[in-house]
Amino acid sequence: MSCEHLAAPGQPSDATKEPSASTSPDTGDRSTAAGSTQTRGDRTRKVDEVTFATAAHPEARRAAEFAERFRPVDGVAYEWVEEYAQEQYEKMYRTFTSLDAKATSIINYLSSGAGLFTLGTLAGISAAKVPTHVVWWAVPSMVAAVVAIVFALMARWPRRVFPLPCADELTRLAEQFGSNDSEGKGARAMMIPQWQWVTALLGAQVDDKAWYVGWATVLMGLTIAMLLFPVLASLGAI
Repeated sequence: MSCEHLAAPGQPSDATKEPSASTSPDTGDRSTAAGSTQTRGDRTRKVDEVTFATAAHPEARRAAEFAERFRPVDGVAYEWVEEYAQEQYEKMYRTFTSLDAKATSIINYLSSGAGLFTLGTLAGISAAKVPTHVVWWAVPSMVAAVVAIVFALMARWPRRVFPLPCADELTRLAEQFGSNDSEGKGARAMMIPQWQWVTALLGAQVDDKAWYVGWATVLMGLTIAMLLFPVLASLGAI
């Protein structure tokens, strides 16, 4: 995972516009965090990906607009704001990783449980101990388990995560906004919109993961609940 170019302080960016049919992650020139234009190779693709991801999410567009217009004011203590913005990113990242862990747990639980249940069912059928109608009542639970595993796998699918700008860009910001500040507080304050931007982009991925994990959890509950069907069928209740 490489560093990215996000905000171009003081310069408008296509990232703050609503997405349109002409906006794609692989077309057009985009301004970088340094305010320069990348036109070749991987740098172009990276900048385009940031632009497209930002344009697709309202919170990211809001963060990009803030990054464009933000300028530290002399005499204002921004330290606590920068700490808060960093904490928000760390909290979002913990949520991101916890969703991965939940999805993995669902996959492991249902994979092992569905496998054992299938083997037991097949063994019962081959031994002519399980009536056919009981087996059919077990099908809904098995289908729900498979769909839940698919949703959990989608939650685990690798996603593009955008980190903070590269060190060379941060150095430029430090030189630009810290030249008249012996303690470098102005340059440090420029990290506030950067933290907000990467948090918003990560939040979009978290929302996507949460949707899949939520439905996988619901389907796992249905899987367990529908295991009652073959039990009731074997007892003649249905």
